[in-house]
Amino acid sequence: SHAITYLPLFSLGVPVVVSCRGAQVNIAPHNPRRSDVRTGLHQIFQQASLVHCVSQDIQQEAKTLGLDSAKVRLIYPAIDPDFFKPDPNHLDQTGIFRIVTTGSLIWRKGLEYSLLAVRKLVDAGMPVHFEIIGDGPERNRVLYTIHDLGLQRQVTLSGKLAPEMVLHRLQQAHVFVLASLSEGISNAALEAMACE
Repeated sequence: SHAITYLPLFSLGVPVVVSCRGAQVNIAPHNPRRSDVRTGLHQIFQQASLVHCVSQDIQQEAKTLGLDSAKVRLIYPAIDPDFFKPDPNHLDQTGIFRIVTTGSLIWRKGLEYSLLAVRKLVDAGMPVHFEIIGDGPERNRVLYTIHDLGLQRQVTLSGKLAPEMVLHRLQQAHVFVLASLSEGISNAALEAMACE
């Protein structure tokens, strides 16, 4: 959404903390058709009590958009390593190459590119299974793409799963795919890396 839509929050008379997580600072302000984002962010940074940034890169980019260094608090994303960890007992003897991704079913996640890659693996004779965990407004488009590519047997669209089930799927997978066209710091990728 446009940064300027949040400006009314500052009229409430209470301190406002802003969080900069990625695309709204690194990508949107550089779109020539969205000059209002750059203007809105500058106003927000001027009025915010504190600004939370998830990386040094985002912090530096926000400074070019008018963020005062004194307002910055750098807090890196974190995952629970006691929960997201490898399963030392998991041994896959099926011979199927397991790929998984998690996230919202939206165009930005680049799922078509992942599906095209799976199609190439199938065409090369590789036994593969790709599980897509998540839901969203583009579910039908993803389903159509799966069918158009003839991948109904190789792809499972699992929908939203409980955290324990997501953990289990990450632990079973050989590969986690993040094919996003635009992404900040992906918590899903951090979780997958923690599961090795």
